[in-house]
Amino acid sequence: MLYARTRGMAVWAVTLAGTALVAWWCAEWLIDTSRFGGAAGRVPVVSMAPLLAAAAVVGSLHVHGREIEETAARRQWLWRAGQIVLGTAVSAAVLAATVLLDAAQFGAVAMARNVIGCVGLAALASVLLGARLSWLPLMLYATTVYLSAPRQAQGATIAWAWPTQPGPEPAAWAAAIALFLVGSAACSWLGPRAPLGDE
Repeated sequence: MLYARTRGMAVWAVTLAGTALVAWWCAEWLIDTSRFGGAAGRVPVVSMAPLLAAAAVVGSLHVHGREIEETAARRQWLWRAGQIVLGTAVSAAVLAATVLLDAAQFGAVAMARNVIGCVGLAALASVLLGARLSWLPLMLYATTVYLSAPRQAQGATIAWAWPTQPGPEPAAWAAAIALFLVGSAACSWLGPRAPLGDE
């Protein structure tokens, strides 16, 4: 319980619940509005909701009592790894449940993939910027991809534009999983950078 109290676990849970409700409402509205083209109209939801979930997962790694953590007689990297994996799994499952209709296109499959990739990117950023600012590079990347990626991506474009690709796209999955593995490993082993005042 001390581990959960020294981090923002309650904030993560509240953020996830709020994000899921907003994502569900927006996805339903977009799919019911004819001018957005059905399931493909959910691209903004499938691209941006994972960003909020990832910011909450990695943001919860911020330690509110660093001196307590440094005196703990346990391997911190294992606890961080468990928190990242568990937070990612729960976030992916909850957000995927908000877009079950036509799940293969821009639905549950794409949502789960994007949560995995976004958490990896945010975890990697936290090593350089800290847990509280880890959302910033993720926001810049996701927004840039959403605004600039072609809607009919091919070849290498699929890999860098993974947040806007349909669910079953293998190259998009490979990019998201690679980001997750690298980001979660780096963050678990090194930990998020301490805020400037704590260094």
